[in-house]
Amino acid sequence: MKITSIAANSSDDRKLVFRVNPPMTIEVLNYFNRHARGSQILNGFSFSLEGNALVMQEMLHTKLNIQPGMADEISRFLEDSEQEFKHSQDVARQQQELEQNEKKKAIASAAKMFGVPVQ
Repeated sequence: MKITSIAANSSDDRKLVFRVNPPMTIEVLNYFNRHARGSQILNGFSFSLEGNALVMQEMLHTKLNIQPGMADEISRFLEDSEQEFKHSQDVARQQQELEQNEKKKAIASAAKMFGVPVQ
């Protein structure tokens, strides 16, 4: 996930609205916020979702104080968060496939024991 632009019509001196590609989702934002909470450079900022954009705002709602390194940190967290979300989806899909296979095996075994077909 990458920042593609800042939405000028939604941003001001108190908040920045970043357009990102692919579009931001609440799931990715949740991972992002976990990273941001542990960051010294992003301490004091909140991140939220506005449409499909990432919103950055000082928690005290004062003017933004952009510091060196913030852009790199946000970009890295976006990439990491997207990858973590994709991984969690893969794990959930694999678990679901495993459960479906176990279900099919159990049904096939029961059908064999009863001498009836599975329909």
